[in-house]
Amino acid sequence: MKKTNNFSYFTQSGKDEEKKKENLKKIWKWIKMVLYALLFGLTITGCVQSFALKNSSSVGNSIEFYLNDNQVAPRVNTLVERKQDTNINYIDNDGKTIKDAQKDQTFSVPVSVLSVNSDINTLVNNRDILQKLKEQTERNDGKYAEPKQYYTAFALDVKKETAERLGYKLAVAYTEKEHASYGLITNKEESQFLYRANTSKKYEYFNNIQNIVLLDFPSSANDKTIRLKTHKANGTNTNINDVDANKNFTLLSFSGLQSIPKYEGTATFKDKTGNEKTIKLLNVQFARDILQTLYNYSFGPNSAFVNKLNESVLRENKENEAGYNTFSDYLIFLGKKLQAQQDIEKIQQLKQDVSYNIELLNADQQTQFKNELKQANNNESQLQTLLNKVKEEFNKLSDDQKTKNLAKVTKPVDIQPQGIKISQVEKSLIEVYQQTMQEYLSQVGLINKADLRKFDATSTIKRASKSEAEKYNWQKNILIHLGNNNKQNIYDINMPMRGDYPSQPITNWGEAWKYGPFYGLLVYPLAALTQAMRQAIPDWYGWGSIIVIVIALVITRFLMFLVTFKSKVTQSVQEGLRSKKAAIEAKYAGFEKNKAMKMKKNQEIQALYSKYNINPMDQFGSLLLTMPVFLAMWRVIQGIPEIKQTVWLGLNFSSLSWSKIMSGEFIYAWILILTIAIQVLSQILPKLLDRRKFKRATTVSEAQALKKSERTQKIMVIVFAVITVLFSVGVQVYWLFGGLWQILEVLFLHRLKKTKWFKNKYSKRMLKATT
Repeated sequence: MKKTNNFSYFTQSGKDEEKKKENLKKIWKWIKMVLYALLFGLTITGCVQSFALKNSSSVGNSIEFYLNDNQVAPRVNTLVERKQDTNINYIDNDGKTIKDAQKDQTFSVPVSVLSVNSDINTLVNNRDILQKLKEQTERNDGKYAEPKQYYTAFALDVKKETAERLGYKLAVAYTEKEHASYGLITNKEESQFLYRANTSKKYEYFNNIQNIVLLDFPSSANDKTIRLKTHKANGTNTNINDVDANKNFTLLSFSGLQSIPKYEGTATFKDKTGNEKTIKLLNVQFARDILQTLYNYSFGPNSAFVNKLNESVLRENKENEAGYNTFSDYLIFLGKKLQAQQDIEKIQQLKQDVSYNIELLNADQQTQFKNELKQANNNESQLQTLLNKVKEEFNKLSDDQKTKNLAKVTKPVDIQPQGIKISQVEKSLIEVYQQTMQEYLSQVGLINKADLRKFDATSTIKRASKSEAEKYNWQKNILIHLGNNNKQNIYDINMPMRGDYPSQPITNWGEAWKYGPFYGLLVYPLAALTQAMRQAIPDWYGWGSIIVIVIALVITRFLMFLVTFKSKVTQSVQEGLRSKKAAIEAKYAGFEKNKAMKMKKNQEIQALYSKYNINPMDQFGSLLLTMPVFLAMWRVIQGIPEIKQTVWLGLNFSSLSWSKIMSGEFIYAWILILTIAIQVLSQILPKLLDRRKFKRATTVSEAQALKKSERTQKIMVIVFAVITVLFSVGVQVYWLFGGLWQILEVLFLHRLKKTKWFKNKYSKRMLKATT
């Protein structure tokens, strides 16, 4: 019978449908490949940027997110009080501690210092203050909230009466009452702050700058800052300090006096080529302003240190009955006394030298020069001229006459320094003052502490004159920071206490895109959502941040769970096939080097996965979907100021737990231990849930074969634990709740696999029909 095409219409229609489906599958396959490629690029970009773009735990440093320009906050260094009182024993002339059962033979040296408390991570969200900081920046020809710049302010955590003693008002930086115990240093009108922006072209001093005087730094390893009269200890060659009946020392000299003046905004000098050069000293000025605050607190009017000085200073060392206003005034007065004593002793030595040299002349010459000696009186210049004149006459004598005269006259012992009396308390106060000022100068960057031990041309510290006539001239001996490459002139320094990285505020979507698609598509939208929620919720002693972190985590993780549900179920089913895979691994044990057997083993494992419709690459796809969101949330937690400044249950979100534990703050131990435990549990929970099934379905050899495949998981558990330790508390809290979510996911899927719905519907769709 002849073939016809009468019924081909129906068969052709079916073929067209199948062809359309095949084409759609190919198109979807290519779309998935493009999406995976884009997600892979996004993930890689996120990974690279997470480590390449430096992040700071301090508010006001590095990349931070704000809803608008008016919210951008500076870095705030909060100065807190730290008492360093020490009790010191009186010593006797033998250098031994004085013991007296009837009378206390100790004295205290009270000193309170200000130091930056890194645990106080202040966010300035007071709109009025932010506006005033902006205005102060503009008054100094600068721009506020410019990227890659430093903006640094100072706050005080002190009692109100202490702030008033310093002449300050403390402006509340954070508007919620539980954070209002400290505030920004400002004047009574709140028109100026102890603050500087790196963009400013000039600097206006906040404090009333007064000269600060301190002892010169030693110019050699053997040089002493304070030189006291000493004697040899009984039966030894050890020098010990002289102590008189009133338990006082004898001060012979200081290394010198130098002052820290009010630095000008510019310095002009000639460089090595002879050309005139002008540099700005704006950061030096800012450092000097900060130093004045530190000095006024510790050694200024009505400070505990100066009060102790006025109580303990010897009467002869008092400039007046009212006492000293600052410790610098005391050092200046001692310098005057030492200089006066030194001048007297110099005149005495000159007179003695003239008298001795007159005695070496012939009798007829002596009368004339003795009369001239009386006329010279105590005039140093005339005495020096007379001494030179007498020596000239002596040199005119014959050698025999010189020898004869020298034999008749005994040369007197040189005049010894008599010094001035100071109490043992005064000496200790001077030493504590000098040490504290070194720390302050180092903190603000006006000296490099390492250079204190350098006595050659490599030091950046200009020391006081060593001339006996100039060493106590504090007005002439000026402390300046020399340039690293120019050791003759003053140079500017880095902004003091500016933080680790410059401020890079992101206030809109356009600025986020400058950092690439990872920030534009993921980080900024998540940051804007999270920050909007955080600003809408009160602080509640840190619980506000916890609530926001949990909400943001639930939203992002739930959406990711919906998107990756199939791959997660597949992964869960794959965990259940561990026993079957173990049987295949055991079957080919010992054939690891046989390529044919190795290939056959891989084919069987692939057949097992194919039977249950499992694609190992689904896990990779799931990872590509979830990893960018995870990295984005990580950056968000690190970049939102309201979260960075959080203190929750005594834990500072900006602190490193391991560092705090090492310093003895064991309150940070529980968050570290709990986070590591949750992370480890979330990683091993799938295996724990299938443990009974695994033991029942596998032999010992099969279990041994599977151990090799578990090595990667064990390594990942260790890696996650180590990473958890390295992060700040804020990120650890995020990881803690993230681990809890992951545990809930695993438990949910484990229960889901036991439901009738999964067994009758979802598992049937996954299990391919075999014929």
